[in-house]
Formats: sequence, C-alpha cells, structure tokens
Amino acid sequence: MSENLIEFDTLIPHMGGCGLYQIGLCIMLWFAVIFFAMVDFNQVFMVAVPEHWCSVPALQGWNLTLEQTKNLSIPWEEKSEELIRSQCEMYAINYTHLLASLSSADSIDALDQSNWTTSKCQHGWEFDKTWYDSTIATEWELVCDKQ
Repeated sequence: MSENLIEFDTLIPHMGGCGLYQIGLCIMLWFAVIFFAMVDFNQVFMVAVPEHWCSVPALQGWNLTLEQTKNLSIPWEEKSEELIRSQCEMYAINYTHLLASLSSADSIDALDQSNWTTSKCQHGWEFDKTWYDSTIATEWELVCDKQ
C-alpha cells in the first residue's frame, strides 16, 4: 500500500511551486489571522479580575495607609489552605467612632478583631491597578455576587 502513495513534497514542483499567487494568499490570510487573534486574546485583558477589596468610605480622610485600611476593615479568610484578605466581606462596625477613640494610627494593628461581625461589601470595591487600569470587571464591578 505504501508503494502507491506519493509524497507531498514531490507533487509541489509539478503544481508550480511557490509562486506569486501563493505568496499573495499567505499575506492576505496573515492579516485576517492577526485581526482574529487580537479579537480572541483581547478578552483576556478586558475581562481580567484584579485583586479587590471592599471600599470603606468612612476610612477616607483619616490619613491611613492602604495596609492600615485593609487591616482595619477587611477580615482574613482561609482559601485553598492559605490565609488571605477577604475580597467580598468587610467588618460591620462604626469606623468613625472607632478611629476617634484611638490615640494614634499605629494602634490599629493592636486591635482585637476576633469578635467583630462581618458583612458583604456595602459601598462597592477598590481594585488593585498594578496590572490593569480598567477592565470590564472593574468598570461594572463584576466581582463576588455580581460575577
């Protein structure tokens, strides 16, 4: 059976080789492939969900660092045997009253948060803009329950 098979490489010279038509066809297809590749891979960047956490407007204006704000407002949770900050919950406390009663911003880390109740994010989310300035997920807040 292999005696009757003709190799493809031996047929190409009989068909005219690589001519102007084949080169033009490759160039036209190259433009189409590049366009469709950009459309297909664009969704990776547009739909990416960066790291996020609950927005707590009551903490704005208190001259706190981002880490202090997260320590004060975002509880820890275990995910895949790793301890991370919650992306969908916040502490349900009166932040204005709490901060007014503290003597300095440094004492935030010493607070006992073990008996604080948590709630779902009530004022939207803040997003890490290290990798993406804007995505569909950040613009429409498609995180947590809205995914």
